[in-house]
Parts: sequence; C-alpha cells; structure tokens
Amino acid sequence: MKAYEALAAHYDRFTGDVPYDRWADYIESEFARLNISPELVLDLACGTGTLTWKLAERGFEMIGVDSSAEMLAQAQSKDWTDPENPGIRPLFLCQKAEKLDLYGTIGACVCCLDSLNYLTDPKKLARAIGKVGLFMEPGGVFLFDALTPAHFREIDGVDYVREDEDALCVYHADFDEEESLCVHSVDIFEEADDGRYDRSFEEHEERAYTPQELIPMLRDAGFESVSVYRPFSQEAADETEPRIFYCARYRNHK
Repeated sequence: MKAYEALAAHYDRFTGDVPYDRWADYIESEFARLNISPELVLDLACGTGTLTWKLAERGFEMIGVDSSAEMLAQAQSKDWTDPENPGIRPLFLCQKAEKLDLYGTIGACVCCLDSLNYLTDPKKLARAIGKVGLFMEPGGVFLFDALTPAHFREIDGVDYVREDEDALCVYHADFDEEESLCVHSVDIFEEADDGRYDRSFEEHEERAYTPQELIPMLRDAGFESVSVYRPFSQEAADETEPRIFYCARYRNHK
C-alpha cells in the first residue's frame, strides 16, 4: 500500500495536536521581519492542506503541492473557517517535489512538519530544492524545517496508539543511524459496517539531515543567505537540535 493511502482519511484527527496556528504566525512574522509581501506562496508537501488554508485565510494567494492524491483529496474538501474573511481559494497540484512545475514564479515557499525529510535520496532532495529556486523570484524566501539525527535517536523504538471514533492507529519507529534512515510503521484499523475492523499497513521513511548537508544544497540552488534557528525563534541552532528551522533568501535581494 502506498504511503498515506489509508492514513489520509484520518490524518487530521490523528494529528490534532499539531499547532498550525503557531506555524502560520511564525511564517507571517518571518515575512514581516524580512520585509517581504509575497503575492504568491507555495506550500510544498502540503499534505491535507490545513496550513495552506490558514495562510490563504490570512490573505496569501496559495499553491499547495503534494505527491499524495489521497492527501490532496482531503485538502480540496476543506473550505474557509471564517466566512466573513473571503480570500482566494488555494490551488492544489499533485506533483513530486523533485519534479515541481509551476505556471509562474513565487515570492515565497514554505515546507513544514519535516516534509523534506521524506525525500530520503539526497540527490532527489537537491533536485527539489533546485526546483524551488528555479521558480523563486529574486529576494524570495524559502522557509522550512528538517529533523536531525538527534530527533530520530529520541524516537528510535517508540510505540504509541491513537484512535478516533471509527479507527485505530498503531505506530512504531525504527532508526538506523548508520544509514540515517527512520522507518515509521503504521497499522490502521478501520471499523466496517458490520462492526469488524479492516487492517491496513503503511511504512513511511525519513532521512535525517544536518545543516552541513542542507546548506550547500540551498547555495547550489541560488539561495545566498541561509540561517538556521531553533523552532519558532531567531535563536541560532546547530545539529544537536532535534528540529531545525531554515530561512533561505534567494539571490539578488537588497
């Protein structure tokens, strides 16, 4: 089974603790700090589109891109939570990050919740970052986060169970430090009409990345100014931090 084929329908309920408003606040604050007002923002690997919609409600024209048709179906089904604050409905595209193909340029790109870690082939990741640079306007900003080996050491061997009214998710993590790869095993049990539960199994794989790996990729893609921060701050970070926020400015900015 493809990743997110079964999980997509339950993803938002199983990840209800994700602070999307805090992510949106942080993105807005970074745009203000950098004195940019992007007309078009790309949400790369947007998943079910929650952050895409929240940014759209704040007045940004949004494109959401994801490789999972099932996740995008969930994104398309959403609508404004604030009917008195109409905005431009996001455009959702089903594309792989390393094959990104937009109809024009963007003023900013965001890629949140360790989405780039799911590109486990460094060559594909470099191509994806190159694609972001290809469509970025001069002075545009790329904001993203990435998990380091420190994070995956913390979760190695972790198990947990999450459930909602009609489904149960059983999760296990297994980190191979030598390969810098973490396999997330996900069993999903969905209640059928007859009261029995149907089981689906998915594996999701992530690769740990450090600033020493990512910063050269960004520079090769045309991002001249790259900063690394602790989450939701402007405090400098290094690879001992489990999650690192990156702020990369495209060439030719003043």
